[in-house]
Amino acid sequence: MPRLLHTLALASLASSAAAQVSELYLTAHGSTETFVVQNGQIVRQFQRTSTVDGPALVVGQTVKLYGQVAGAVGREYDLNGGLLAGAYVNAGFVDCYDGATDGARNWTISHNDFSNNFAALVAGANWGSAQVAFVPARRSSGITYDPTDDTLWVTNNVGGSDRVQHYATGGALLGEFPVGLQSGGGYGLALDYADQTLWIPGAFGTVGQLHQYSKAGALLQLVHVPGLAVNVVGAEFRFGAPPPLPPTYCTPGTTSNGCNANIAASAHPNVSHSSACQISVSGVEGQKSGIVFYSLAQLIQPWCPPGSGSSLLCVKTPTFRTSAQSSGGAAGACNGQLQLDWSAFQLAHPGAMGNPWSPGAKAYVQAWFRDPASCRATSLSNAVELTYLP
Repeated sequence: MPRLLHTLALASLASSAAAQVSELYLTAHGSTETFVVQNGQIVRQFQRTSTVDGPALVVGQTVKLYGQVAGAVGREYDLNGGLLAGAYVNAGFVDCYDGATDGARNWTISHNDFSNNFAALVAGANWGSAQVAFVPARRSSGITYDPTDDTLWVTNNVGGSDRVQHYATGGALLGEFPVGLQSGGGYGLALDYADQTLWIPGAFGTVGQLHQYSKAGALLQLVHVPGLAVNVVGAEFRFGAPPPLPPTYCTPGTTSNGCNANIAASAHPNVSHSSACQISVSGVEGQKSGIVFYSLAQLIQPWCPPGSGSSLLCVKTPTFRTSAQSSGGAAGACNGQLQLDWSAFQLAHPGAMGNPWSPGAKAYVQAWFRDPASCRATSLSNAVELTYLP
């Protein structure tokens, strides 16, 4: 490949892989290797005690694996792969490849178990008392739990996977959509709880691939993971982990009194504006008027002429301004604050820039406030990047 095209391909991969919000735990068939993958890269890996230690796994405060076949022992590991005391014996089922949990119940599917029609199994949080939960409409393997509505997502699989099905935990089929892993893969399935997207790992003809889907069935991206040269059959994100906070970027200006205003968001918003998303700006000059404003694109450029101030404009025009407010605090001090209830603001302003929002859409938010001794008689905070969740 010519150097320019190679560079562009790498840039495209890096850009697409950045959409993976959380760490994904992957286990392999016929191998003891376990991988933790994020943003198209293996971030760490460890060895299990045997090839039948798992590969069905659930991830919470620790990683708990269920023995693959009757009598096989799955072990417990810390999140970095350190062996712990837990041991979980397969009670008599065949080829349990993938797992899921809600913290109190664990699920797996006995993929090659003809005696129970390849049933989905339910067990306790420590894999005890495993029993048939229901039989999927089609032979399946991958399974993951959805806490938004207490349901399960399942990949149909016979050598490869052609669809994902959505089930109530009691076995009622709620819906399905097609997927394109017929040449191999789809033995595992994982829901990223942070952004509500489904991830399907490859195997055999799709080794080293991760397919990301929306819950509506849209293929969002295909990621190739260097070094993932195994047949992945188990996949899970950490259940119960706090979602990452919205990232900040850019740097705040230094005001005439030496203040640095820092912005933060309590969580990413969702498209219905039903989740809390509080924007706060601390370290603002006291007793000053200010606003929070945003745009749909990022920008980093000087706010002041060279040598006359340190503030940066971190969002690209056009911008949308919220109402003016007082920073409070004490004049001459750095104890002022600006606040914005982002979700409430969007509900109250349906015609605001970007509204109505769609999953994956981004907003770039910054604060502006009076600072008479600085250039333009104003200063700016740094900025925060919000990503809309379903």
